[in-house]
Amino acid sequence: MPPAQSGHATDERYEELGAGLAPHLADLEAPIALTTQADAQTSVVTRFGFRAADIGLLIAVQTVAQVVESPTIYSVPNAPEAFSGLLNLRGNLVPIFDPCYLFDKPISPAPHVLVIGRGETCFGLKVDTLPVALYPTSALPQMPSVPRSVRNFVQAAYLLANEVWLDINFPAYLAIVSHASDPHMETLAQPTVTR
Repeated sequence: MPPAQSGHATDERYEELGAGLAPHLADLEAPIALTTQADAQTSVVTRFGFRAADIGLLIAVQTVAQVVESPTIYSVPNAPEAFSGLLNLRGNLVPIFDPCYLFDKPISPAPHVLVIGRGETCFGLKVDTLPVALYPTSALPQMPSVPRSVRNFVQAAYLLANEVWLDINFPAYLAIVSHASDPHMETLAQPTVTR
C-alpha cells in the first residue's frame, strides 16, 4: 500500500492546476457574464398560444384560461352562427364561440373548448390544440394577412417557430360580434354567474 500523501502536497498540486487553467477560465467568464446581463435587460414574458380555425392566437397576459375536454354546449335558438351556445361550467353559463365562423374559415370540428377569463367576463372558444408556452420578444413591424373580420382587433402579431401568432382583443371583438349579429345576443356575451 503506498504511503499516504500529506494534505500540503495535494494543496500545492491543486494550486498548480488552477494556475494553468486560469487564462482559460477568464475567457469563459466574460461571455457568461454578458449573456446574464442581456437577459436581465430584456425580460421575456411567457405567453400561451393555441390554434383555432388554423390560426395561431395568444392568450392575453395575466389572463386565466382553462381547457374543457369534450364539452356539452347547449345551443340557443335564433343565435348567430358564430355563437355555438352556452357551456355550464361549475354552475356558470359561459358563452362559446366558433372561430371558424369568426374568421370566415371552413368549418371543422374542434376537440376542445378553451375558456378564457373568469367571472362575468369569461368566454369560450372552440380550439384545435391545447395551449403551449411561447416567448414572443418583438412584434412584427408590419401586420401580416389576417381575416378581415378581426383586422381592427389585432393588437400585435409575432413570428414564432415560423408561425404567425396573433394577439387579438377578444372581449372587444366578441362584444361587437354579439351586438352586430343580434341585439339580444349582447346579454349572452355576459354569462350568468351563480353566487
